[in-house]
Amino acid sequence: MARWLPARQGPGGGANFDIGAVNAAKPGQTVCGDAWGWVAGREYGTLVVADGLGHGYEASVASQEAVRVLHENPGVEPKELLELIHLALRSSRGAAVGVARLDAMRGKLTFSGAGNISAQIYSGSRAFQHLVSVNGTAGHQMQHLKEFSYPWPDDGILLMYSDGLTSATGLEAHPGLVRRDATLIAGILYRDYSRGHDDATVVVVKRANGEQG
Repeated sequence: MARWLPARQGPGGGANFDIGAVNAAKPGQTVCGDAWGWVAGREYGTLVVADGLGHGYEASVASQEAVRVLHENPGVEPKELLELIHLALRSSRGAAVGVARLDAMRGKLTFSGAGNISAQIYSGSRAFQHLVSVNGTAGHQMQHLKEFSYPWPDDGILLMYSDGLTSATGLEAHPGLVRRDATLIAGILYRDYSRGHDDATVVVVKRANGEQG
């Protein structure tokens, strides 16, 4: 069953963010092995998307633990936060994890990732930047962990998704969709790009400017 997370707004970087997500378990499973979390500070918002290894309850334990670490350490930079997640997941199956901090006031997004969590910045419906993750699994082995800084455009949209969605996931095929709310964008991406045989999570973050038709 897919969980359609309603759009939420929170302060960060001098602007409100509109956040929407779909979090869906592999068919036949009762819980999703993926998880995501968002925390908003006075000057930024931080997003974590985690994909626990395998499926079912044990995978869910690992991914939910990654989100717990985010909520307990909301002010930590992405690379340091991923290192804390790595330590917290050592007794678990482990997870692929992506951490993004979005500072709209300074026009900057900072990212650190390990494993196959995909992340892209769009400028409107145009792909602006693919974010770089390193090989590894939080909780098991991560080598040469890095943190990258990217410019954040005024019309920026952040997509982060697990490998339950295909590598072709993007906004180019739906240019008018970028003006809609984040929950609708996430739902359309899940509908069009879900592999259909795996846990799947897609999260969309954009400025909360209201829906435009």
